[in-house]
Amino acid sequence: MTLRGGGDIREGGAASFTIVADAPVAEDTSVNYQVGGTAQPGSDYDTLAGTVILPAGHSQVTVVISTIDDDVIFLPSDMVVADWPARIGTVDVVEGEFVLQGAPVLTLTEPVFTITLSVSASDRAELKVGQKAEVHLDSADSDFAGIIATLDEYNLERVLDITRFGIESGYRLRYYRNMYWGMDPRYRKALLERYHELCDMLEDYAIRGYDVHTTFLLDFLIPAWDLESSPYPCGKRMATVFPDGTIGPCIRNHTFKSGTIYDPNPLAKLQVYDFHYDIRRPDLPDECKVCESRTACHAGCPNDKRMFLDSTIGRSVLCDVHREIIPRLRHIESLKRNPSGTER
Repeated sequence: MTLRGGGDIREGGAASFTIVADAPVAEDTSVNYQVGGTAQPGSDYDTLAGTVILPAGHSQVTVVISTIDDDVIFLPSDMVVADWPARIGTVDVVEGEFVLQGAPVLTLTEPVFTITLSVSASDRAELKVGQKAEVHLDSADSDFAGIIATLDEYNLERVLDITRFGIESGYRLRYYRNMYWGMDPRYRKALLERYHELCDMLEDYAIRGYDVHTTFLLDFLIPAWDLESSPYPCGKRMATVFPDGTIGPCIRNHTFKSGTIYDPNPLAKLQVYDFHYDIRRPDLPDECKVCESRTACHAGCPNDKRMFLDSTIGRSVLCDVHREIIPRLRHIESLKRNPSGTER
């Protein structure tokens, strides 16, 4: 017998391996297999029987491995376990190699994951990139060792230096705030101050004739868009396709699935009203519909609102920040057309 299969499995998804006989069997035949690795049956993947029946007249049988979606998310200020998809399944026996009795045919391993933490200013002063850290996860009753890979306040402090280098080198820049800190008042205050400093710098570069782009520069906004119709295709014309063939309407939400590429009409599965990023939605607040920034903001990203407000019918989660910044980004666009800043 030989074995086929392996590859990437998204958590909560499924994969399979196929046991292939040299020739069709004459009668129903029981085939034993073993599974090893650090992942635990019943908690990381559905328990496998270890035995499968190869039906009479057939030369192969497929065993399905269903993983369990057990990511633990604490929002908004504790932590988030993320970084899927991870490789959690590999086949030890290559296709064409004989399977020895007692040899494990599949290894399931726990994924490497990232934990994002919010800390106080005093605790932040004690941290540095590369520092070893240990986190206790109550849900798993386990301690996890790792290192600090990034410190977002440090990245925020570097925005101006990065922008200066990027503009003068001809790069097109794109920034996105730390979504999980976005609800923290202290972080929002620091973010708004840094966005204003960034706009000051970009205005100067625009006046000096540099090619300054504002589209998607900050938080996926399109400031120059001045039509009531939405430029954002979310929930309408955008597809995220996952390795298992499932699809979703949002490029940043990897848990919401609306269908598969195998559906009779997969494009119809992308029509998900809850993700419509459009100021014309009748269930949005009246104040959003008359706001001067509405055609750029469109009441904010629906996915952000789903995550933090558990509803998509309210204002943007960064309404106060974007109310101040969108007009400044539009002013930068006007400076590109008229660097002197005077009326013509």
